[in-house]
Amino acid sequence: MLMKGRGRMADSFSTFFVPDIIEKISRLDIAARHIVEGFLAGRHRSPYKGSSVEFAEHREYVVGDDTRHLDWKVFARTDRLYVRQFEEETNLRVQVLLDVSESMAYGAPALSKLRYGSVLAASICYLAMHLADAAGLCLFDDDLRAVHPATTSKTFLPAMAADLEAARPVRRSDLAAAFRAAAKALPRRALVVIISDLLDEPDRVLAGLRLLRFRPHEVAVFHLLHEDEWRLPFDGLTRFEGLESAGLLTADPRGLRDSYLAELGAFQREVREGCVRHEIDYVPVSTADPVDAVLSDYLAARHGGRR
Repeated sequence: MLMKGRGRMADSFSTFFVPDIIEKISRLDIAARHIVEGFLAGRHRSPYKGSSVEFAEHREYVVGDDTRHLDWKVFARTDRLYVRQFEEETNLRVQVLLDVSESMAYGAPALSKLRYGSVLAASICYLAMHLADAAGLCLFDDDLRAVHPATTSKTFLPAMAADLEAARPVRRSDLAAAFRAAAKALPRRALVVIISDLLDEPDRVLAGLRLLRFRPHEVAVFHLLHEDEWRLPFDGLTRFEGLESAGLLTADPRGLRDSYLAELGAFQREVREGCVRHEIDYVPVSTADPVDAVLSDYLAARHGGRR
């Protein structure tokens, strides 16, 4: 266990900080240290170091940065725009946004999308803090339901676990509205990691992602679906129940499988291509994927180039 606790707090930790996963996540630190200058946000691409007490380094200018911090001397030498960063700004802030809408309830309780997403969210926050970066968590459905701004304080971990324990998927999702609310709630530049099944109209999904991207945050999307949703493995007459809409449908999935997978593939391509256009990382995830492998593959992909 990471920390000792009593009662409900201890239960929360055992639920979301799974010891075997945390042991593997901790070992990712070795790989992450090798790429820490580009870890998730490319934050430390510094051609010159400053000498003052407050000044720490430079990073490349992105649209939305305060132009008062542009270093024109560096521009004269390199013909590229760099922003002066100060000590309090150099640590990466990782802000995880976890979807807790009704559709995330799908699956057996031990391996629902919400359960898997909660473990993934906790693991990302743990890894960020293990690297001395700041981590935070927001839960959302059609709005933000819990907001923990990114912090380096270890007291964040039990508070996060308690909110994950209390999360109940009882509202419909509205990704565009939730992402607009997140953009307002996150004034400081961060890596925003979104864990969601993205079950909304693709244009609304992408509109919300664009708003976050040009705040300007780095954005990574972990598109989480249950293994059943990726493959539709059912055979024989099956009753399907909508989690965010009324109604039941009884059908033979063998007759629907090809058209369902084609629609899912088209949706996934549209979202992925939109993410690529706006330099947003897109990571498809199944509840059958080991959490540590998902993070390890993502780190390796960031090291080799944007996904």
